[in-house]
Amino acid sequence: MAFANFVINTRKPDPIKDFINNNSKYEDLNATSQKKVNELCNSVRELKDLSDIDKIILVNNYLQENTQYYSGRITEANNKKYEVECDDDRTAYSDPNSTIEKGYGNCNSISGAFLIICDKLGVKLDKVDVGEHSYCIYDYNGKTYIIDPTWGCSRNENQVTGAPKATEFSDKYIMVALNDLKDTGHHTVERLEMKDSTLATEQLDREIIVSSIEKLKAKGIVFEYSEEPILKSKEISEKQMSDNSSKFEKRRSTYMGLATKQEENLQRAIEKLIDIQGSSIDKKAVRLELARKNIARCEMVLTQTLDRLEFLRPESEEDKTYRLRQYDEFSSKIKEVIPDDLPLRFHGTSIYNAKHILHEGELSSSVDRRGISTSYDVEDQVSVTTKESIDITVSGYTDLIGDFCLPAGCIFVMLPKDEIDEKAGESLLMGNVNFKSEPDRLVAIITSNENIQNIHKWSLESNVDGSKIYDFDGFIHTFEKLKEASIVTTVNPVTSTAEEIIDNDIDNVVRTPVKTDNHDKKLDITEL
Repeated sequence: MAFANFVINTRKPDPIKDFINNNSKYEDLNATSQKKVNELCNSVRELKDLSDIDKIILVNNYLQENTQYYSGRITEANNKKYEVECDDDRTAYSDPNSTIEKGYGNCNSISGAFLIICDKLGVKLDKVDVGEHSYCIYDYNGKTYIIDPTWGCSRNENQVTGAPKATEFSDKYIMVALNDLKDTGHHTVERLEMKDSTLATEQLDREIIVSSIEKLKAKGIVFEYSEEPILKSKEISEKQMSDNSSKFEKRRSTYMGLATKQEENLQRAIEKLIDIQGSSIDKKAVRLELARKNIARCEMVLTQTLDRLEFLRPESEEDKTYRLRQYDEFSSKIKEVIPDDLPLRFHGTSIYNAKHILHEGELSSSVDRRGISTSYDVEDQVSVTTKESIDITVSGYTDLIGDFCLPAGCIFVMLPKDEIDEKAGESLLMGNVNFKSEPDRLVAIITSNENIQNIHKWSLESNVDGSKIYDFDGFIHTFEKLKEASIVTTVNPVTSTAEEIIDNDIDNVVRTPVKTDNHDKKLDITEL
């Protein structure tokens, strides 16, 4: 029996359009939201002779007037932090219903609402998800332009006091291009610098936008709004932000002092080795071996401290809330959505170790990497957990709690090589995984939103498939969709490739190869 390659998406994300995710649909809205959309669209249709650009501006104006950006009780926007009186969870405020019905939401919610309303008005756009952000794109005269309805609300120059909610219309993020995003410091620019011949590099002539706004004003459209927030919120004081900064400075000072001591220890270990090499003491070979191992240990702990210093930053309340939620919920969700017969293996590690793993292109034990054995790493094998024991990975090895001045870690999700490897997983071990020679054994890399961009960068540098990178919620959502679709494709890896699996994909339904002896059999995911 052989293990097939588990594939979520193996296409390399080259142009921006590979990030399209038009998962927001009018049919999925609740009755209240549908009614609001219909009322808005009917009022727009009463305004005659509107171009698509006019409609795009109208919908942006509507959202800026009626939407407050919200991403949790501690919401960060435009280099400010807000404490917000709302207890909606991420699933709720990420849904377009939240923006349309309640008047608040995050980027996925706002962009999804924008897509739905424009679609009802006959304007065809696409929503783009790039891991850490969602926005929309629109094809106009052979070029693809970027429309970010979220930043129109959250980064608007005219803000309600103490809340990320606009008081006047801004066209700054409508029909713009890559160069404009660089000027505004948009946090997805690096992800968009791809060889895409259709992506506009210069913004649309602003005279077209200005003329459209004047045209709409002449039809009675108002571009100034109430100065009252939709959700009660207040900007977090400089003192609170200063407290976080002070904690960061203390942490950095501690690590710098530790690094100095570790450098001294390393130097002493090297000097001791030199002394032994020049001596004629008893059991010299044994002493030399011990001295070399001591140097390796000193180098390892120093490297870890320097790595921590590289990634150290002030803690964020939003990041802290996100990580605590994953710490509490992720393990139980994995047990709910992963099929019993899909032998996934999980390896948790820090963000700085993830960097080394990706640069080396291999997940291997400390014995193989540094020649140092531990109680949980042996030669040619790495420590892993199964879906039943994933609590160990989440609670002990993924850095979700503890030092919030460091980013969360990562979870590498893999498939065993064969039945022997699968059996070893029950003892929390598995053979090393080389991502270059065995790319299909890597199922996913899960991390926090903060780390997505770095993980993509390191993966690109090592030719590791960047489409396998997920945030914690995104990974769970992928398997929830698989479960809802109830479609699993079984493929024999001897006769089929990952590309062939993708070529057989139908209507964007994710097909999941699993282990089988029968090449043609198809299983419902609920049977696994």
